Amino acid sequence: MQAEDMDYSGMAQLGRLIYSHRALFLLPELAVPFLLLNNPDLLPGPWRLAAYGLGLAGAALRIYCTGFRTWAHKSGGDRHLMTAGPYARLRHPLYIANFLLFLPVFLVANVWWITVLFTLWYWFTHGAVILREDQVLQARYTVDWVHYAGQVRRLLPRWKPYEPQRGGFSFKPILRGREPLQLAAWAAVFVLFEVFRSPLAGGLTRVQESLGLYLWS
Repeated sequence: MQAEDMDYSGMAQLGRLIYSHRALFLLPELAVPFLLLNNPDLLPGPWRLAAYGLGLAGAALRIYCTGFRTWAHKSGGDRHLMTAGPYARLRHPLYIANFLLFLPVFLVANVWWITVLFTLWYWFTHGAVILREDQVLQARYTVDWVHYAGQVRRLLPRWKPYEPQRGGFSFKPILRGREPLQLAAWAAVFVLFEVFRSPLAGGLTRVQESLGLYLWS
């Protein structure tokens, strides 16, 4: 059964809508940080470094998870229920990776209520998408999925890896997807945060004022 032909139920219906228009639903996660680049009260230095480290951990986990999608992005593998690597411990590790990747951007901006709103927004929208994915996987893999889902939780890792494990790691889905571009954009945001706190920011401000521009004022 194709995903678009399924009869979704409950929150999974919302998940289908969000997944189909995910660029629109991701817009707040991408746009808000740029409005806060010149916030004079960014997180203090040591805490910013900790936030950057959290983001790096999210990036590493995202790469690790994507590498196990060995049937994705026309990599030539047969589609099957992935139960190896991070998927041997939890069903949706990629969403945790994305959260760890986005969260530091809001932490560094140091506006607590925006961070709270982002967290609620992220897990509400992505929680619906997760329910939609569970229904798709159940329809596609039937008995294998029932056995797997009965032992592996959605987001809370299990201590002992699931058996049997099927699948393996490859750099093909990473390189054939948009991982390098997405991670470069993520890194650029943090570089801009630091630029707007550096002496260079004063020069940029004077240049934009001389041009009659007030992009960050």
